[in-house]
Amino acid sequence: MQPRQQSVRRAVLQFALTGLAAVLLLGYIAVQVMQSVGEGEAIEDAKRVSALAGKGIVAPLLTDKVLRGDKAATRTLDEAIRKRLALGTAIVRVKVWDKHGRILYSDDHRLTGRKFRLADDDLEALETGKMAAEVSDLSKTENMYERKFHKLLEVYGGVDTQSGERVLFESYQPYKSIAASGRRAWIKFLPALVGALLLLELVQIPLAYLLARRLRERQRERTLLLQQALDASFSERRRIASDLHDGPVQDLAGVAFGLSAAASRLNGADRELQTAITDAAGTTRATMRDLRSTLVDLYPPALQRSGLSAPISDLLARLRANGVETSLSIPGDLRLPDSSEAVMFRAARELLANVRKHADAKHVDVTVAVEDGVGRLTIVDDGRGFHQEQLNERRQEGHVGLGLLTEFVREGGGTLTVESDPGQGTTVRVEVPA
Repeated sequence: MQPRQQSVRRAVLQFALTGLAAVLLLGYIAVQVMQSVGEGEAIEDAKRVSALAGKGIVAPLLTDKVLRGDKAATRTLDEAIRKRLALGTAIVRVKVWDKHGRILYSDDHRLTGRKFRLADDDLEALETGKMAAEVSDLSKTENMYERKFHKLLEVYGGVDTQSGERVLFESYQPYKSIAASGRRAWIKFLPALVGALLLLELVQIPLAYLLARRLRERQRERTLLLQQALDASFSERRRIASDLHDGPVQDLAGVAFGLSAAASRLNGADRELQTAITDAAGTTRATMRDLRSTLVDLYPPALQRSGLSAPISDLLARLRANGVETSLSIPGDLRLPDSSEAVMFRAARELLANVRKHADAKHVDVTVAVEDGVGRLTIVDDGRGFHQEQLNERRQEGHVGLGLLTEFVREGGGTLTVESDPGQGTTVRVEVPA
């Protein structure tokens, strides 16, 4: 039960960390959005302030004397702008343009009277009288004296002088004040945002815990059902293997002995009949060997009835039938775990089948031994052998039998090694826990 609880806690912790990352990302996006909205509102405020300054303060003082460059009238306008617009703090520069691009007035008198090209949006604002705003391009010649302020918000729009002439009013404000206004706007909402996100995270954790527990319970139930199904299948296979071993296999063994005895009693009296009976006895023994191999596949612990000696002898009999000399060395008291014994038999079956099909061997030696807690199956043949490159090429061509066998042995806790050279035969060793 404890491992299950730890697994649930780990799943909840992973969910909580993932949720926290998502909450932080959401919070970051929300802050950026609020910052953008705050700056947008600050820019709108700047446009309203500039409209009031241009139409309510500067325009009434734009007399013909100022437009002609009269020094006394210009000083009066300078003083009014300096006092009433807090020039140098909230607004750092004021310019008044005519429609031809000539600067009629600037608080920096070095610009007064100079002419520059007006952009299309400047002309549009001049004609409509609506205030527009943008970050000032300080690389322009007309803005050469504002570069010391680094970044400015330029607000401009058309206003009317005392004589009714439409001119373009521009004010320049430090952009840092705009950013600060936007920051103050989202900071007001920050506590509520943080609280909402934390509450969302805290609400999700109990739900995640309940869901993880339910999911773990379902997994446990499925595991139990699968185990029960495997146990049922295992029991059924064991029953079938037991029935086959105690029934047909024993019967076939009796039939084979009986036929061999009958052939011996004929003693050449009827050659044709004796040959037929001998062949029948051989076929019966071959069928019995095939059945015993099937028993091992069906229920590996059936090896415990006879050990590895009999099944491997049956496998070697197929080689002997093809004219291959064989030898088998297995200690009579050999005892291996069921799983290791099953791995060793299946490895022997696949490897001897490969010898029969591909090696073109004349002699095969099979040795099974236990040493230092390790069971070792060694199969040596004097066949054609191969290079490792040839084995790799066969795998690329789709011949993956040896690779699959290696994986099977590894899953059983063992190892498989192959040593071979062209014309020098092949040696394969399979080691399993003993």
